[in-house]
Amino acid sequence: MAAYSNMSEALVALEEKLKTLQSVTDANQFLVEAMRDHRDELENMGEKETRVAMLDWARAEFGEGSERQDADVLDILEMSFGPRQSATIIPFPKRG
Repeated sequence: MAAYSNMSEALVALEEKLKTLQSVTDANQFLVEAMRDHRDELENMGEKETRVAMLDWARAEFGEGSERQDADVLDILEMSFGPRQSATIIPFPKRG
C-alpha cells in the first residue's frame, strides 16, 4: 500500500473495497436464491422475460422501502440484467 500517504487513507480505501465486495456477495446470493426459488418459472421463460423477472424480484428484495433495502446491491443487479447489457442469458436447464 505504498501509494497511500498514511494508514488512515489505506484503511478508508480498504473499507470501501470491503463494502463493494459485500455488495457483490449479496447480489450473487440473491441470484442463487432466485434461481433456486423460481426454478420452474425460469425454465419456461425466454431471455427478455428472465431479465424482467430478475429485475422485478431484485427491486422487491433490495428496492426502496423493502426490508433489505440496499441501493448498491440493486445497482449491481440492474447493471447485470438491464437491457443495455450485451451478455447472453443462457436458458435455464430443463429437468429430466
